[in-house]
Amino acid sequence: MKRKSHILLLLAGLFLLCGGRAIAAEDSPEDSIPVHRVEYTRLPDMNIPRADHQVTQYGNEVTVIGGHTTGFVRTKTAEYYSFKTGRWTTVPSLYFHDFGFSSRLEDGSLFVGGGAEKDFGVGQTFCTEVYCPLAHSFTPAPIMNRSRCLANSANLGSDRIVIAGNWYREDLIEIFQDGEFTVVKEVAQHRSTPYILPISKDDAIIFSSFGNDDSKENSILEDIVVDRLKYGPFTPEILRQYKPVNNYAPKSDSEIFIGDREKGIYSYLVMVADSSGKKGLMKIDAPKVEGEEPLFSMLEMEGEIPTELFGRKVEMGSHMTVDRNRERSVLHNHPILHRQDCSPLH
Repeated sequence: MKRKSHILLLLAGLFLLCGGRAIAAEDSPEDSIPVHRVEYTRLPDMNIPRADHQVTQYGNEVTVIGGHTTGFVRTKTAEYYSFKTGRWTTVPSLYFHDFGFSSRLEDGSLFVGGGAEKDFGVGQTFCTEVYCPLAHSFTPAPIMNRSRCLANSANLGSDRIVIAGNWYREDLIEIFQDGEFTVVKEVAQHRSTPYILPISKDDAIIFSSFGNDDSKENSILEDIVVDRLKYGPFTPEILRQYKPVNNYAPKSDSEIFIGDREKGIYSYLVMVADSSGKKGLMKIDAPKVEGEEPLFSMLEMEGEIPTELFGRKVEMGSHMTVDRNRERSVLHNHPILHRQDCSPLH
């Protein structure tokens, strides 16, 4: 099979913190896409253990915001790690953001919102705020039109933030711009942890494989509907066979973007699986003609995504990071039935 423009690099989570040689592509499992081990350096532990938080990087600092800590108790804190000092510093946030969402603003600040109203992931909140990485502080922002948990957001450009998704409450699409929220439209399908993918400066598509509660009929959506900011909903034929892989964690559009916004090219890669569990990558391209539907297609790869690496079964999660400069997609995975250490951030 011919080499494609986007080469896949798989990281086996069990080996990330271990030493050892780099594995060449020819050492990959038979019929597999190229696999490489990569050595990571573990950073110091955070001051507060947390999960389902927001993460952003600005300059030489990584900041984590919100989430819940030991006992599934929400934490109204953030902390930033300085690569210069090698230390984490805790700062207070204004609101709780456990299972919240965030989007990077053009000045490097982070717009943060929503999350569970109570501990144990119960309820939804209206609140939003902005984190300034230079001042290491938060400022309040207006409340949303709909309280939300397990929502997502995306910056269309010029700090127009599209917000959608909800958990155990009805959804709607709204935009935050110039200090206020505006309702755009009702959704054709209620969903949680959606992909929100800008396909132009004033349009975006919204879809998910998860409904807005964990009932049998809504936890996994049988028929996926794609909402669109400017036009009506639609269902690509490919989504009848493949479903986006989801793990109750909203996906950042910037992590899977393979286009060039300056040239008006909007393209993305999304991890999907068929009914048998076989995984692949779906490519989404913005339409070339205004008003037409975006193109959903399966990316042709050099081999299959493996389910076993180095003698251990692994589960390929939904998290993926695109390296646009090197034309690679990094797929993160972890061993089945083994404790997964938190991957250090670089």
